[in-house]
Amino acid sequence: MSRRTIWKYSILPNMNTITVPSGAKPLSVAFQGQELMVWLLVDPDASKVDRTFSIYGTGSIIPEGTEIGVFVGTTVHPTLGYVIHVFDLGEA
Repeated sequence: MSRRTIWKYSILPNMNTITVPSGAKPLSVAFQGQELMVWLLVDPDASKVDRTFSIYGTGSIIPEGTEIGVFVGTTVHPTLGYVIHVFDLGEA
């Protein structure tokens, strides 16, 4: 029987790939201090895979044909006021 827990990961602007347990489900994005974080529901015992997120600011140009992924959430940078939108491109 698998167990589930919520883990957080730091992500960076533009495309970002992190290693997470397979089957992780994105829950939310927000800044903690100056660091952009994504929270995922994971099975800690699952095999690890790479997962890619695309991150765009409001007004960013997204070239024609660019895969942006499934919307995860929007957050605002705490001191600069930039609005950031995070999309999940899934497991690699």
